[in-house]
Amino acid sequence: MSEAPAAAESEADGAGASDAPLVVVDPDPEGRRKAESLAEALGRRVWALDPAELGCHSFDELGESRAVVLAWDLGGVVALDLLEDLRGDPRTEAVPVALATPAPTRDLVLTSLRWGAATVLHQPLDAGEIARRLGLGDPGEAGGGGEDAEAAAGSGPEGDGDGPAEDPS
Repeated sequence: MSEAPAAAESEADGAGASDAPLVVVDPDPEGRRKAESLAEALGRRVWALDPAELGCHSFDELGESRAVVLAWDLGGVVALDLLEDLRGDPRTEAVPVALATPAPTRDLVLTSLRWGAATVLHQPLDAGEIARRLGLGDPGEAGGGGEDAEAAAGSGPEGDGDGPAEDPS
């Protein structure tokens, strides 16, 4: 087992389900730093990984997480391919996986859901939106990372207005 998660995780008080970390995969160092800063608001550890680090971590480790958030743009790794791998592996098939992007469009949301994502989140990540969409507790307790997550979940720049990333069927 690699020591990278221990170095990258942020500790939060709590026990039980809050012991399971939220894993965020983002190629942007600033995005990873911001993700780690959400640990206190979420009441759980956050492992923020560069996509290049994924080879160091087994799906056993990811399978023990509470949820996984994948940046849509992972650099050299295709987010949908990684999502498909996570959904197809018995160790991670039950772990909720969200895709995150600065500007979710209706097509991106629908494609993500068809490929097995639980939801689509806005970047920069917001603790309230994460808690609400991934069922990580009371969004009021999680607090918003300074941004009104309800407003962020409204319409994107294209005016698609599909904020909720729930299965349309």
